[in-house]
Amino acid sequence: MTRTLADIHSDMARLKAEKKALAPKKAAPKIQRGFRPSGKGQRQPRIKDKGFLAYVRRQPCEARALGGCAGPIQAAHIRYRDARYPNSAGGQAKNHDRHCNPLCAEHHRIQGDVLGERPFWALVGVDPYEAAARHYAAYCGGAE
Repeated sequence: MTRTLADIHSDMARLKAEKKALAPKKAAPKIQRGFRPSGKGQRQPRIKDKGFLAYVRRQPCEARALGGCAGPIQAAHIRYRDARYPNSAGGQAKNHDRHCNPLCAEHHRIQGDVLGERPFWALVGVDPYEAAARHYAAYCGGAE
């Protein structure tokens, strides 16, 4: 059986099509979490301020009235949404750096792992957003 040039070309085309069908599919591009392609209601990137975080770490623990402070002071970001503050992140997303309060390591652990944020701040008797705003105003004003 002799094959013509046309038979060879058709076999090659068939083999290429089979190879293409068996090739792994390319994954769809990953869309960044919180990104909405329409642009409406798009989440703004988190604003970071290393200087303010350093300032917060030099302040006394915001929950010192509870007693039991232990460990170094940490910047505790507020992770819950509050309707009174339009730029609060919510959804357990890390908030802008200006929305954090100084907590010792022990109170930070209790706030995050034991009680949860809202019950912890209710126990302390402090509005965390107002306290963070006071710290940020003092930082921006140069007072410590």
